[in-house]
Amino acid sequence: MMVLLKKIRLKRKTIKNLFVWIIFLTLWVSCYNSNEECNYTYDVNNLKEGSYSCDYANGGIRIRGTYSKDTIRINEELSFLPSGVVEKYSFYNPIGQLTYQRLYNSKGEFIKDFGNPFSYCKYKSSNLIFGEVESAYLYIANPEGTSYKIFGIDSNNMRYEIRTEIEKEGFKSVVYLKTSRVGNFTLPLEIEFNDFDNKIEKVINYQLNYTVKRTTGGTTPVY
Repeated sequence: MMVLLKKIRLKRKTIKNLFVWIIFLTLWVSCYNSNEECNYTYDVNNLKEGSYSCDYANGGIRIRGTYSKDTIRINEELSFLPSGVVEKYSFYNPIGQLTYQRLYNSKGEFIKDFGNPFSYCKYKSSNLIFGEVESAYLYIANPEGTSYKIFGIDSNNMRYEIRTEIEKEGFKSVVYLKTSRVGNFTLPLEIEFNDFDNKIEKVINYQLNYTVKRTTGGTTPVY
């Protein structure tokens, strides 16, 4: 019985010591990260607006991304290990929702991904006018080593080429809309996202709905 009690006391002591070490490591990591240096871009109201980066206390970038309206993370965000290797890729849509993420190992090799590369659609204007060249912006994750293409889908469920243009950021693509008629329209789209090296293919279907209004003096654009 005495031997059993000694074993129980020893086990409790081991657990207590382990718990103390966990608290110590947590505090150490917290203090280590608190010494990091962050650089932000501010607007005229002194709110975070634009790119930012935080460095490890001993040098090297820890995280790099973009803020909007002081607290909202948007667009691409990269997290790095102290070695400089990318550890995580995150993609936030324009309203701050995390929609897609990729994880990498200590060698920078792909492990797995989560979520939907296509995250958001935003119209260039809230009023689409007859005869004007109008467009919508599609936000699509574009981590290194991946590519995507946007297709229209016809009434026979077949793909066809549509007029698009990828902006310099890579994750923002312009889809040009036909405005030669007035009314409500639906443009069925198919987005093909590829990572050939890791044998990943995602096909996302999206219905782009828009309304064209009439104004005087408009001309029919050429497509």
